[in-house]
Amino acid sequence: AHAHPDFFVKVKYELSFAEDALTALSLDWVFDVFYSDQALNTYDLDGDGAFSADETSALQEEIFAPLADEGYFVRVASGETPEPMQLSSFTPRMEGEQLVLSFTLTPLAPLDYQDTSVAFVTHDPRAYDFSLAEGEFLTVEGDFNALCRFRVEEGTGPLDGLPQTLRLLCPE
Repeated sequence: AHAHPDFFVKVKYELSFAEDALTALSLDWVFDVFYSDQALNTYDLDGDGAFSADETSALQEEIFAPLADEGYFVRVASGETPEPMQLSSFTPRMEGEQLVLSFTLTPLAPLDYQDTSVAFVTHDPRAYDFSLAEGEFLTVEGDFNALCRFRVEEGTGPLDGLPQTLRLLCPE
């Protein structure tokens, strides 16, 4: 039996490219209003509707840091090879009534996307229900081959069966 997710999160991606390689994957997790209200009441200790450095540190330590063991629920594959990613930035903020966790993951080495497909997904089968944000859920910056295309599909290979996998494919 599958448990009902506790947190509903819309995901937005920004991919950074340089010299024909993917160099960073930045994400915004936009939480539902109910969870956002709980987080704001727990971590915004001065009640100003924003997160100070100390409040950000507490939120990161208690909510986000424990997700490191799960790769922050972000899976990346270059061809058939799973690619480990490392956290390089983290910032929480409120957008209206919704908590947004913005963070950037970088590969251990830039990922060549011209010769093999690169795919990525945000997925957790237990507590978080991740889905792509409506409208603009993907942006790119940097030196990117405009002939390449993104496709939303079910994952294959190391991402086998994971829904809403984004795959970057370039013409040969």
